[in-house]
Amino acid sequence: MLALPSSQAAALSCMKYDIRQAWWEHVDAPQTYMLVRGSFSDLRDPHHDRANDQVIWRATFAGMKASARAFDQPFAAEVTITHHLFSVIAGGDGSPDALGQGLPGVEGLVFLQKTAGGHAIDTALCVPIIDTDPANVGPALDCLNGRRCPRPN
Repeated sequence: MLALPSSQAAALSCMKYDIRQAWWEHVDAPQTYMLVRGSFSDLRDPHHDRANDQVIWRATFAGMKASARAFDQPFAAEVTITHHLFSVIAGGDGSPDALGQGLPGVEGLVFLQKTAGGHAIDTALCVPIIDTDPANVGPALDCLNGRRCPRPN
């Protein structure tokens, strides 16, 4: 990062992840998202797209959608996972296997994008693909149900 102008280096620094901030970013996005709780399994058909610096898998997501009180409505879907390697930014060659090895069985909150072909999720810098902090479940339910969910500044 030392070779970047200070304005570009600052843009690469990460702010602390916040579930409410993530909620509002997904609400404001042009795509449609749903927030669910569960885990991925059966990652398959990996395709390393070197030209776009990404790895794409298909996976099964199993978990729960939310009611007013809890994530308690069964939900399952096939999901396309696009893992952006960001090797140009990081200055090295990202491992296309890292996410595929560490993702299955990890439980948490996930913003799934609704697409014409089903559901999808993309990795992003500084944002977890799965929010594993149990303390974020209550605030996520508040946001989902229109309760106290202040928009961060």
